[in-house]
Amino acid sequence: MSVRESSVGPDVHAWLREQAGAYTLLERPGATDAGEASGRRLWRLDTTRWGRVVVKVEPRPQAWRAEVRAYERWIPKMQGRAARLLAHDEDLSAIVLTELPGEEPVLAGFPVYRRAGRLLRMLHQTMPERHREGSPGAAAQAQRLLVAARDHVSQEERDFVERRAAMLVEEPETRAVPTHGDYRPRNWLLGPHGTLRVLDFGASGWAPASVDFALLAHGPWQRRPKTRQAFLRGYGRELTDREEQAVVSRGSLLALREIERGSRLGLPAVQRRGHDRMRRLMRETAAASHHE
Repeated sequence: MSVRESSVGPDVHAWLREQAGAYTLLERPGATDAGEASGRRLWRLDTTRWGRVVVKVEPRPQAWRAEVRAYERWIPKMQGRAARLLAHDEDLSAIVLTELPGEEPVLAGFPVYRRAGRLLRMLHQTMPERHREGSPGAAAQAQRLLVAARDHVSQEERDFVERRAAMLVEEPETRAVPTHGDYRPRNWLLGPHGTLRVLDFGASGWAPASVDFALLAHGPWQRRPKTRQAFLRGYGRELTDREEQAVVSRGSLLALREIERGSRLGLPAVQRRGHDRMRRLMRETAAASHHE
């Protein structure tokens, strides 16, 4: 068995030879952020047919289908701001994408956030909005996480999460757009001429726009508040009142997910971050209610 075949596996190797011709392995598979848990693997190849490409094996069926759907239906309308899908095979859970130049904008300045806002607006507008009935799964998701983290969550935290999850069900956002689902700097790629592109559509789907605002609101926007202003200037509008409330609710679920993951995997820093995020949301929500 060749080095290439042993690296990508015999079935993927045979498929790649059929699709791309001869190829050279440029980079050994490495764990992604979610790789340890999901089994997702990535390779960079130089191929006879396509030149340099990225091959991804995504064993989670829902994530694989979401990614293929996005690359087939939405990405062609984004003016080259994401990779192009070259080949895919559901039985192998594999996709082949064009390789994009650039690097993650680790210390992204305000111009990058403005471009990121414009880029997200472009994604959200690739298809006409759809009507949706609400988020019936939010309460069920909260309960699953609360059960899993029951020994690590205070009653006050439990009550807060249950209230916020109920709001997503009882006061639903009724418009859905194509969303990325993990829109944050680690999935942005800043090219050599300042062009910003977006990576990794495994969490994409039809959802309210607030899904893509939430991770930013509880990450870079919270650490550097002026990045929010720059981003929304690029996006073209402020968040609506309902979106603001949904972002808080989604933040409570994000915090609970961190608490559950940290406790399950023995990662005290992740668990502590979840508790810190939850307490901050609780303080801010209480302060906002007091001023109404």
